[in-house]
Amino acid sequence: MTVSLSQRRTESLKSALDKMQATTKSAQRCSDQLASRAGRLGTLTGPASDASSMLSHANASLAATLILMRDAREKFDTVSDCEPAIERLHRGVLTLEDRMMRAKGEKNASGDG
Repeated sequence: MTVSLSQRRTESLKSALDKMQATTKSAQRCSDQLASRAGRLGTLTGPASDASSMLSHANASLAATLILMRDAREKFDTVSDCEPAIERLHRGVLTLEDRMMRAKGEKNASGDG
């Protein structure tokens, strides 16, 4: 009876060991598959991350360009607002130059006679 009890325990332990080995092999296969999938996922997310970075950089560039364009527009509007005054000033300078040229001409004409 002790031999059969010992033999049953040994068989039970061997059966448990066989189950552990089968479970370990299954877990190893699952781990390998998971590692493979993680590698594939990494190859997919890498380019997406790069694209996201480039889009963020492009967004920042567009925002900076928009600010520069607004500033240029304000300056253009300022020049447009000042254009009539600049034209009047230019006409005034031309008138003064014309008067000065006439005065020199009259002075030279009276000095020669």
